[in-house]
Amino acid sequence: MGERARSIGSEAETKAWNFLRTLGYRIEDKNNEQYDIDCIAVFPSNDNKSALVRPRFAPDGLTAFEVTEETLRKRKVTNFKSKIERYNTDNPEDRVQGGILLVDQKISPKMIGYMKNQDIWGWGLSRQRLYKEKWGIFHAWKETLGLTMEVVLDENASYLVCSTPPPTKSDKLLHFAIFLDDDFHKLSLRRVIEMLDRVKDASITPLTKIGISPINIHIEFHSVGGLSAEEEEFEETIAKFWKTDGINIIKTKNYFFDYRTFSNL
Repeated sequence: MGERARSIGSEAETKAWNFLRTLGYRIEDKNNEQYDIDCIAVFPSNDNKSALVRPRFAPDGLTAFEVTEETLRKRKVTNFKSKIERYNTDNPEDRVQGGILLVDQKISPKMIGYMKNQDIWGWGLSRQRLYKEKWGIFHAWKETLGLTMEVVLDENASYLVCSTPPPTKSDKLLHFAIFLDDDFHKLSLRRVIEMLDRVKDASITPLTKIGISPINIHIEFHSVGGLSAEEEEFEETIAKFWKTDGINIIKTKNYFFDYRTFSNL
């Protein structure tokens, strides 16, 4: 209890667990004094298409969480790993698959790489902001536009899609918000094109094949690792090309959002 008490206060702890619940985690245990683990939770496996999927930067299965406001050092990571190992030794049939450190600071890619080698995932301020933004967009679209779902692209990316068939006040048939959860690569134009090709095949082409044209859509991109793509490049390279296929990308705000430096919780 001593290390935990030094790391966080009760208010920060409450915020952290509420944050996990909003993302979809089910908390199994809190403040486990035997192993000095702040929280053990799991992201339920289900086929509910109207719910958010498990965060891309997280282990699959039972997960240990620790929250700290201290400066993040390697010792903090190895101590957390040791707690998980002790827990797994005593609970071989109910093993924790990995740990997540919720950190009240920015985490460098170098530290993220070190942590991953220890089976510890790091959620710094930028990643927390990315997940809160995704949650906010998901519920805003669901409440005001219609059925919204999250689709997994790969281990680092997913997208929200909302269909707004008539009658509707929206001038866009489809809304997309694409999230790149990758500390090690900036969101480049090449990566944008790659992701959009998959989004188009899965969510737009089926409509054009049955004769729906033109299609007005909204697209926005969110990146935890920074940006190298530019708005003008997107307009010239993608938006104009898609328009020839009867797909009109209607810009209502910026296409790209970068969460590297924004504060959160």
